[in-house]
Amino acid sequence: MDWNKDGKLDILSGCYWTEDSDSGHIQLLAGQGPLEYADAESVTDAEDALLTNFDLSKVEGNSQHQMKTICTQQHAVDYDGDGDLDLVVGCFADSFFYYENTGQEGVPKLAKPVELPERSPEYHAAPHLVDWDNDGDLDLLSGTVNGGVVWSRNVGTRQKPVWSAFATLIKTPTPSTSPANDDDALQPSRASRIWATDWNGDGKLDLLLGDAALVQPKQAEKSEDEIAAIKAKMTEYRESARPLREQMRELRREGAKIDAPEIVEIRNQLKELSQESLTLSRSLRATQPAERTGFVWLYLQTDKAAEVATR
Repeated sequence: MDWNKDGKLDILSGCYWTEDSDSGHIQLLAGQGPLEYADAESVTDAEDALLTNFDLSKVEGNSQHQMKTICTQQHAVDYDGDGDLDLVVGCFADSFFYYENTGQEGVPKLAKPVELPERSPEYHAAPHLVDWDNDGDLDLLSGTVNGGVVWSRNVGTRQKPVWSAFATLIKTPTPSTSPANDDDALQPSRASRIWATDWNGDGKLDLLLGDAALVQPKQAEKSEDEIAAIKAKMTEYRESARPLREQMRELRREGAKIDAPEIVEIRNQLKELSQESLTLSRSLRATQPAERTGFVWLYLQTDKAAEVATR
């Protein structure tokens, strides 16, 4: 999107949280040309303050309220139909916040946030506003912590939206893990983030959905000789640890403190042996530990419903 109206595409990026802050601030990477961007700078409001969905100073304790300030997910859109780009921002919780742009052409100035009355049915509010039902106003779509897409139909006007209760648009199975060696078994997963666009040029809005997935790699089977060699090495590590543990016990009986240099040295050796043994133990399993990753899925809208086409 062209945030500052200079004819170049810019990038807005939210984040989980910002170091030394209770909030996840929103960053702007200003476009400088085709695929060229300036360094990220935090977006500020009309008072030159960093964007924060919720003022934690107004409440005692911030554990629950802080969920409104972190995991920011923003959508730049002309929310009120006045011709400039405003911000609608989601969070770790189920709330959405509206930042009205009160600036002049090419000089955005954001007012203090207003919490929208409608709540997402699940946490990780991830807003995307688009005319989904093709009636001339903007509707509110959102990803969720458990994946899929929900939407709230605008029953107000283009300039003054009124949000209906959220309904499920796409439900995903949210598997705990997916096998990496079987593409047919991969499915859309959790923490969905969405974008609506006419992907295939047929005049219907389709959906791109990003997720956060755990993939379970499968490793090659080992021969009996390889298994025997691994088990022998694990036994060697265990035997090497015994005299070290006895030495530590003896030092403790003699009054050595837990943070004494000789105790620390033995503990580090035991930790190294334990880690090496654990690595060998995992290598005997049929699968390796699950790896965190994510995919982008394409849902093509048909006359019946949105159907997943590819990833």
